[in-house]
Amino acid sequence: MWYVLAAVVTVLGLLIHYLTTRKYDYWKKKNVPHLKPKFFFGNYENLMTLRLNFGSQVQKICQHFPDAPLVGAYFGTEPVLIVNDPEMVKLVTTKDFYYFSYREIADHVYKEGLTKNLFHSVGDDWKVLRQNLTPMFSSAKMKSMFTLIKNCSLTLERVLDE
Repeated sequence: MWYVLAAVVTVLGLLIHYLTTRKYDYWKKKNVPHLKPKFFFGNYENLMTLRLNFGSQVQKICQHFPDAPLVGAYFGTEPVLIVNDPEMVKLVTTKDFYYFSYREIADHVYKEGLTKNLFHSVGDDWKVLRQNLTPMFSSAKMKSMFTLIKNCSLTLERVLDE
């Protein structure tokens, strides 16, 4: 009886280990520089344990490969690509953004009112929002908003001083 229980626990343990580490050779196969991932957390352990914020964690990963234009990482068990070259970032965020717009958003996000914005939209919804918002940020309108932004920042500074 104990042998059967031990066998079942061993098989379940091996299955869980396999399922959480099966993608950990993805960037090696693609010849993309990457850090060795930790079990279950990947390369984002400090983010998942709330020791670092997202930007600091990505910066920490990129510091290991300062000259690499692309860096591979693992967010938990999923491979993610970090674009580290400024020219490639410009290309991805402007010309090729449509191909990179999906950012692992859960299905329930679309039901939330706060997430119906440019940062959480994908595909055609993002394109329509961007087309509607782009005229609002022309250089002339930004120049006219400068005094308003300056006044608001001075008010905020005064409130913080109090």
